[in-house]
Amino acid sequence: MKCLICTFLLGFLSLCPSPRAVGQASDTGSSEEFVIDYLDVRKGLLSNFVTRTVSDGNNLKYFATEGGVSKYDGYGFKSYRPGQEYPELVNENIETLFKDKDNSIWIGTKSGGLSVLDIKTNQIKNYNDILKTRHQRHLRVISINQDAKGNIWVGTWSKGVFVLDIKNKKLLARYPSPQPVYKIIRDEHDNIWYITSNMLHKYDPSESRLFSFPTKHVMYDLVHDKNRNKIWMVGNAGRKVYLQSFQLDTQTVQEVPLELEALFVKSIAIDQKNRIWLGSWGDGLFISDPAVSRFQKINTNPQGSTFKNVNYSMILDIDIDPNGIAWLSTAHGGVLILYPNKGFHLIADSRRISEIDHNSISISKNSRGDLLIGTLTE
Repeated sequence: MKCLICTFLLGFLSLCPSPRAVGQASDTGSSEEFVIDYLDVRKGLLSNFVTRTVSDGNNLKYFATEGGVSKYDGYGFKSYRPGQEYPELVNENIETLFKDKDNSIWIGTKSGGLSVLDIKTNQIKNYNDILKTRHQRHLRVISINQDAKGNIWVGTWSKGVFVLDIKNKKLLARYPSPQPVYKIIRDEHDNIWYITSNMLHKYDPSESRLFSFPTKHVMYDLVHDKNRNKIWMVGNAGRKVYLQSFQLDTQTVQEVPLELEALFVKSIAIDQKNRIWLGSWGDGLFISDPAVSRFQKINTNPQGSTFKNVNYSMILDIDIDPNGIAWLSTAHGGVLILYPNKGFHLIADSRRISEIDHNSISISKNSRGDLLIGTLTE
């Protein structure tokens, strides 16, 4: 007879192999290099559809969601949504966020243009009066960055790039493009880079000129690699993933041989070990070895790699903070938090039972070395 609170089940459990280097292949499944946690609507997040994560100067997190901006301090959330308190946040469907040099958070929306949150005063101001076109007042803003002079560069879905002089409240320049400008970055030499379809663009402030370089394939995201003096780009043609690098010394685009298939790889990042992270739509997360010669798929399901949940495999953005913690924005699973594993090994359950209660509440070990697991119902 089953106990109403819990019963102890004797199980023969096997330890998973020690964590391997990410670039290594394995016939026994992917290693658990990270301890995974998550934030979702049940914990206070405005929406489980999250497109971007940024940190302010105090390492507090801001999440761009379909329901507004969620600020997380490690304990709870504060919400920023259109309404009486924040009337200049025109649309709640947030596409992107960016922290400027003054520690303000810029907000790009799907159909409400551009706003900025002053975290000192907790006020939001709208900039749609200078960010508009003749036929469309409120633009879809999908990328934001800032140049060395403090000007804000705004990438849109189909109207190109706008350069705003925030201090004098005027439009400085516009670079039209019918293609989405998914990412704008700034390198250590203060050059501004952005990608449109199969073209990489560089604005050189020393010459006040815009240069363009063909990438051959459609690219979705890019990141500056200071250690290797290059710009990495990732894109797709169907399920085929293309990884390219732009060599800053030779000003040339190079193809990186890559035997990897995944759908819509639109996020790329570099960690403190010089490894490349790639996030896909439905195929999960891939991390390279430091030489970027091999990639391995990494489990992103908080319940373990044996559980299948596509909500944790739709990765739209990767933000790795100074502590080495990765914050993954997902399409339906909220925010995944990957903490570097400090030596713990995952214990796999090998009990021959059709329905296993995974709510373990106690654990012990008998004289034979078997683990006794106390669960909630079984």
